[in-house]
Amino acid sequence: MKASKKNLMLLYLCLLQARRIIRFRHLARSLPQICREADQGDISAFVSPAWQKVNAALLDKMRRGLRLGFLREQLVGDTMVFTLKRGLAPELEFLESTSGDAQLRSLLREDAAGLPEVISRRYLTSLNRIHHTYHLKRYLAHTGIDPASIDCIVEWGGGYGDLARICRRLFGSGNTYIIIDTPFFCAVQYVYLSSVSGNAPVKICLPGNGGILKGGVNIVPLGMIESLQIPRPDLFISTWALSESTGFAQEYVDTKLQFTAAKRYLLAFQKNSATFTTAERTGEFATQSGGSILPISFLEGNFYAFK
Repeated sequence: MKASKKNLMLLYLCLLQARRIIRFRHLARSLPQICREADQGDISAFVSPAWQKVNAALLDKMRRGLRLGFLREQLVGDTMVFTLKRGLAPELEFLESTSGDAQLRSLLREDAAGLPEVISRRYLTSLNRIHHTYHLKRYLAHTGIDPASIDCIVEWGGGYGDLARICRRLFGSGNTYIIIDTPFFCAVQYVYLSSVSGNAPVKICLPGNGGILKGGVNIVPLGMIESLQIPRPDLFISTWALSESTGFAQEYVDTKLQFTAAKRYLLAFQKNSATFTTAERTGEFATQSGGSILPISFLEGNFYAFK
């Protein structure tokens, strides 16, 4: 699709969502302050050296606030946005075969904040939103669970908040959603989700502002997990974030938080590498708790773990 058509589709979304864009611009200036407030204690044991560098580099780039077109930053694209077009055909084909047209249009319609690359006139969506929706729909197709049965979701590592946005559409806006992440990404998630979620409550959990908000989106800085009572979720989600965390973090999630003992989980991970030497432990935790390991056909060396 020509760039001019993509730009027109994005402009159309911006016009439709003008109030959200205004809100985003207002909140975006507070990103550095939110990062400082969310920086609670030493979290280096949880965060791999590679991701420590990414966090520091992104914070330096965004030191004056979150840019409206932050999704077009190269470093953001390299770390938070799915850009492999070879995944488009199999993912979209699967989504169209498992979803009604009205539901799929609702799930896939993009939000203008971030200025995502819109690649479909029919769905007004991006590769990233297709990719995230595919995770969820493939999980539901494999497990057969009823989305309405999920009251509490915990996500380890939430990117900029896109998967949470889709989950609230698919599983219902009344459930409790909890994201655990680094201070920088917590700040991004707060700005983004507060901008695009309308009247849905979005809370960043900081010292002195209470505990988990039931029925809302809760953003938890890593340094706060010891002081908050985080419930064991009905569904635990982590797409590559857990496999790219440190071995300490993986053990903490498994034994201390016991998220891998949740009744249901949706995990994605890759083979071990020089950068992420314990990535496959995510699959091992899943195997030990009765999960199913499925290869991702168009992403060699990458897998889902479903239960």
